[in-house]
Amino acid sequence: MLRRRAAFEAARQGVPRIRGDLGSVLAFVHGVLSWLPARLTALAYACAGSFEDAVGSWRSAVERVGPATGVLDRSEDLLARVGKGSLQPSLASVHPDTLDVATARGAWRIVQRSLWIWVAVIALLVITGAAV
Repeated sequence: MLRRRAAFEAARQGVPRIRGDLGSVLAFVHGVLSWLPARLTALAYACAGSFEDAVGSWRSAVERVGPATGVLDRSEDLLARVGKGSLQPSLASVHPDTLDVATARGAWRIVQRSLWIWVAVIALLVITGAAV
């Protein structure tokens, strides 16, 4: 929230972003902290949906990385691309007029499936940890 507030204030005041200001530092820290959870979420999306399309989207997101993009931007782009890639087969037979509703429902199903995947992983970790 601090990162968004700093970015909002800088945009509202028309102040150009300078390297090392509070907003830039907060964006970098947020990007570093969100790196691993973003990759784990992308992996869950790939397992919950179309794995091949999601991995292809993951590769394109990695290849697209440029030196000007920040760590946070890369994580958000990766999640968006992998999430969209995991939805591909379910959207193939959808009429274009209902694409928005179908996309929202498909995205919700992917999120639910990925949550069940993580519940199963945590349950397995608890069971194997309790046996040791």
